[in-house]
Amino acid sequence: MSSTNRRVDPRVRLAIVRWPDDAPRGAVTTFCAEQSISRKTFYAIRARARTEGEAAALEPGSTRPRRSPSA
Repeated sequence: MSSTNRRVDPRVRLAIVRWPDDAPRGAVTTFCAEQSISRKTFYAIRARARTEGEAAALEPGSTRPRRSPSA
C-alpha cells in the first residue's frame, strides 16, 4: 500500500452514495478491496453524503490542513 493519498474516482463515490442500507454482510469489505480503498474512506464518504448531501460527497474535500504546520 502506498503512503500517498489518492483521490477516489467519482464513479466509486457515486456507488458509495447510492449504497443500500440493507446490503449483505461483508459486501462493504469486498467492494473496498475491489476498488482499492479503505473501509474508513468508504464510511467517511457515506457520512459526508448524509450530512452535506449527495452532491457534496461526489466531490473530493479540501486537502488544506486545518492548522498551519509551521504555527
